[in-house]
Amino acid sequence: MNSNYTMNSAATRTLRALWATLCLLAMLWVVPTQAQISYVEGFAGCDAATCNNWTIAGGYAPSLSPNDPFGEGYTPCVAANPAAKTNLYSAALTTTLTSNASVGTSNGQLATLGFSYKVIDYLTSATTPAGEAEVSAWYSETSNTGPWTQIGSAFTNAATGTCIASPSFTFTPSNGSPVFIQIRGTNLLPDFDGFWLVIDDISVAQGAGSNCNATPAPGNTISSVPNVCSGTNFTLSLQNATSGDGVTYQWQRDTGMGFQNFGTSSPTQVVSQAQATTYRCIVTCAFSSPTDGTSTPVSVGMTSYLTCYCNSVTFTSNVETISLVQFSNINNSSACGVGLPPANPFIEDFTSITGNVFKGIPYTMTVSGETDGNFTTFFTAFFDFDQDGIFEANFPIGSITNTSCVTTVSNSVLIPVGAATGVSRMRIIKVFAASPTNPCGTYGFGQAEDYLVNVQPPPACTEPAAPGATLSTAASVCDGESFTLSMSTPPLGGYTYDWQSADDAGFTVNVQTGLGTGLTYVASQSTAKYYRCVVTCVTAVPSTPLQVTMNTAFLPVDFTPVTFPPNCWTLSAPPADLLSRQAPSAFGVGTGSARFNFFGVTSGTQSMISPVLGATPANYQVRFDIAGTTFTGGEVDTVYAEASIDGGTSWTIHGTMLNNVGGLANTIGATSGLNFVPTAGQWNTLTFPVPTGANRLRFRGGSNFGNQVYLDNIVLEAIPTCIAPTLAGLTAATTSSTSFQINWVVQPTAVSYDVEVRTDALAPESPGAFLTDNTAATTYNVTAGLVVGQTYSVYVRSQCGVNGTSAWTGPRAYVHDYCVAGAGALGDPTQVIANFTFAGINQNNASNAGYLNFTSPQLAIVAPGVPTPFTRTYNTTYSNDSLHIWIDLDGDRVRRAR
Repeated sequence: MNSNYTMNSAATRTLRALWATLCLLAMLWVVPTQAQISYVEGFAGCDAATCNNWTIAGGYAPSLSPNDPFGEGYTPCVAANPAAKTNLYSAALTTTLTSNASVGTSNGQLATLGFSYKVIDYLTSATTPAGEAEVSAWYSETSNTGPWTQIGSAFTNAATGTCIASPSFTFTPSNGSPVFIQIRGTNLLPDFDGFWLVIDDISVAQGAGSNCNATPAPGNTISSVPNVCSGTNFTLSLQNATSGDGVTYQWQRDTGMGFQNFGTSSPTQVVSQAQATTYRCIVTCAFSSPTDGTSTPVSVGMTSYLTCYCNSVTFTSNVETISLVQFSNINNSSACGVGLPPANPFIEDFTSITGNVFKGIPYTMTVSGETDGNFTTFFTAFFDFDQDGIFEANFPIGSITNTSCVTTVSNSVLIPVGAATGVSRMRIIKVFAASPTNPCGTYGFGQAEDYLVNVQPPPACTEPAAPGATLSTAASVCDGESFTLSMSTPPLGGYTYDWQSADDAGFTVNVQTGLGTGLTYVASQSTAKYYRCVVTCVTAVPSTPLQVTMNTAFLPVDFTPVTFPPNCWTLSAPPADLLSRQAPSAFGVGTGSARFNFFGVTSGTQSMISPVLGATPANYQVRFDIAGTTFTGGEVDTVYAEASIDGGTSWTIHGTMLNNVGGLANTIGATSGLNFVPTAGQWNTLTFPVPTGANRLRFRGGSNFGNQVYLDNIVLEAIPTCIAPTLAGLTAATTSSTSFQINWVVQPTAVSYDVEVRTDALAPESPGAFLTDNTAATTYNVTAGLVVGQTYSVYVRSQCGVNGTSAWTGPRAYVHDYCVAGAGALGDPTQVIANFTFAGINQNNASNAGYLNFTSPQLAIVAPGVPTPFTRTYNTTYSNDSLHIWIDLDGDRVRRAR
């Protein structure tokens, strides 16, 4: 035997064994770990929105629960077993059910997702018709927050009241990646109550894997669409699948600069694009040689942007229509009304109407619509100036309040110089409560309208320019108030514009240039200014200057103009609708007053604040008229009259007015009930002294959810040395069939009083007075020449000797009529006429009030010469009580028959 051979053979065997071991270890090192998803979830033991690594969100009452504690119709798939549920209705249309943890690690093979579901009516648990709900499935290889890839297609529910199996969703997550699942639900036909969406028994199963073993042959690259709108998602996939573990994917795209890598290692990709793009995918098998196979590229073009605009604007509460749009050559009126589609569509399509506009030119847009009551709605105009099918530009136009397609609002829209030339879409959206910001959003109340705009290059300028006169939206303004300047004949296209101001019409004093470069300029000022616009083509030509003065007519305030707050006054932060202008006017003279709507606002304060005034001398007062009452529940509101000596930095209260019975803000005595509106005779005049140097006034209302309080005729004045009688103390009442009595409150500075009674509408001291007299008393009886049924206007003023004569107080209206019966046994519940019958009258009574008026609707029908019986039932505890009846048979307002 050759020993060397023997030794070499042994060494060889040892080395080969060692090599085999190393190779095996190497193979174990490079071969990916095998994984396979096998997952089920039935929400056992759950009773919360988050449980067992799942969360449900969106809709009403989302939870993973077996229970329906409020009796609102929810039942799980199996009684007493938990399920995922939520109610989808008009205010909450979508829900998501998401796995917070991975359901497993993928082996790269086909996976199948399934679950059971049902859709049942809210409150009744009845079967909901097919097609009301849409359900879709999604997965992520990153986290429970996405990004998400849709699995297959969404499906709509079948009509079944019990849980049934969903369609199977198949997908191929990347090898080695974690898998997160999300199930989404949507209410397609929202109504008020909606339905319960119930989901249970979720399962994800994946086939066993094995290593890929051949060079990939992915075939064609496939796109879910041949053309696409800018920014719209679509899906890329491959003609042939590559099976086995160890497969990776590298997607590439080419926009004209060569193929560039993008995306994730997945056999599908969800992408979007802004220009035509070519796509392909390099598929790699780690265990083949060669390792790579490349798909045949596919090109995806761009859809015309004119067909790409969203049509998803939705109004969940009601459509309040847009009735007018005026813009450039567009002047379109449409139906005014309130309601839901189809009579009142969410979006009205007026794309058959095109507005022609030039780049760099501002155009005024004017709009109107329906507010369906005392509400405020806001308009926004949206444009697609870069022609990519997306509304990227928006212009708030303004708001309208409490109008049925009458009030209009306008604002300027500047067409950008960089806008794309050609036709694109314009959308006008009107929304309650706030200016809309999303051209494709969901809102409560409102409507949208679509038009086309044709953007054209700027026109060339012609020499010389002819801007005409300078115009302003306001001739006189408050300090800091905005106003808009324009030109009477604005030259359009190719011109430059330079807005200027100065202190004089010749533009030599304090000249300011470069204020604005557009056709219009929004200005504000603290002192009076002259304005002009210098327009240049080659030669600079100014518009005719215009002076805008400062408004100083801050007082008195009578609320006759409909603009509110009044001249240069401001409102503090709401509660909304606490302060507004209303039609009633003090003592029925003129129109308008300010109302604190305590009846409609539960709590909070709001103020009406004057501008800064000239400092008052000593002995000044604020005088105003007030009307108000409390509410039947006893809620008491407060109005404060306040003054400031430092321009509003600090305030002092100089008058506190409550609207409880007896309070200064209560002018009718007993509580009147709901939503008080004053008559002419239900006002009072109040005065409060203000501190020396007062330069600002404030009326501040604090609501206790009581009743209305009105203010009118606010005056700041020197305290008079001769004080007029207060209207609250001025009364007139019948004392007999031939007289009535006037009463007023004594004034400490008065020596005597002038009394005047009129039967016309003329002011005191005009010719034709019914009565004029002077008296030292505070009571006056009118006893001669009275006409029954006549309305008399009563005035009184103070005569103060060396201190002169006060202003007249009045008018206090008085109608001469029947005298009122006495109080009788007021307060004694045993002293009542319980029942009275006479000639068709049959009146029961349980009140112990001393005088009751049943003249309406009670009417007795009698005939002359025919005896007419009557009956009465009355309670009495006294033997000498008696019952008497008086009747006015001749109609002279005197009751004689007894």
